[in-house]
Amino acid sequence: CDGPLKIARIKIAKIMIYGGPAWGAYIIVRCHCDLNLVRPMRRVAEPLRAMGVTVELPPHEGLPMTIRAGTVRGLTWHGAVASAPVKSAVLLAGLVGQVPVEVHEPLPTRDHTERLLEAHGVDLIRDGAMVALRPNGTVGAG
Repeated sequence: CDGPLKIARIKIAKIMIYGGPAWGAYIIVRCHCDLNLVRPMRRVAEPLRAMGVTVELPPHEGLPMTIRAGTVRGLTWHGAVASAPVKSAVLLAGLVGQVPVEVHEPLPTRDHTERLLEAHGVDLIRDGAMVALRPNGTVGAG
């Protein structure tokens, strides 16, 4: 990819793209909805940064944010608050980077990403408010 992939107005694409920093490109996540412009993205950026991904946020720490490709490291993340977008970002970054990840939340959050991944052959370990991914290098077509 020669330039940024820009995502606008599509909430699910915005959430799903958070985890894609190992795709060898850089991604600018934007949204023209006022609510999403002020939504705090630091909670998504922190675990990605801990995985070795470069994430740039504007001073208000909302959108747009820029995610640059890099070498992704495995991570065990203990979230201070329950957050499905954070969990999704970590799981997807682990899948794309083929590194093990584990997310612990204080309470279970919606599991749309987990169900999507499992439907495509990704093995997840789930235990209450914890989910772990141990990539095996294959993802089925579902």
